[in-house]
Amino acid sequence: MADSKYPNSGRMFNNDRKEKDTHADNTGEGEHTCSKCGHVDRFFINGWRKSGDNGPWWSMSFKDKRPQAQSDAPQQQGQRKPAQGDLGYSAGGKPQMPRALDDDEIPF
Repeated sequence: MADSKYPNSGRMFNNDRKEKDTHADNTGEGEHTCSKCGHVDRFFINGWRKSGDNGPWWSMSFKDKRPQAQSDAPQQQGQRKPAQGDLGYSAGGKPQMPRALDDDEIPF
């Protein structure tokens, strides 16, 4: 967790579990506090040392520390879970047409 003396910050250390070139050079954690409501988000940090024409630099990624619920995850990449009130979806992922309403079911 980030140091309470330095809000909205994080820290990284050398990754002693790096096994491949694609693994992060440094790993760590941080936190951000919303200035409007005070909600604190905690996250993991991964960092890769890079170099280019303008000298050395860092590439970084941030991942939320909160566990993701299985039911909230999309079924396949690029597909979202239908929300309540959405059209139904068939097994092939195509929308289904809503059923026709009788005159007795129309609320006006």
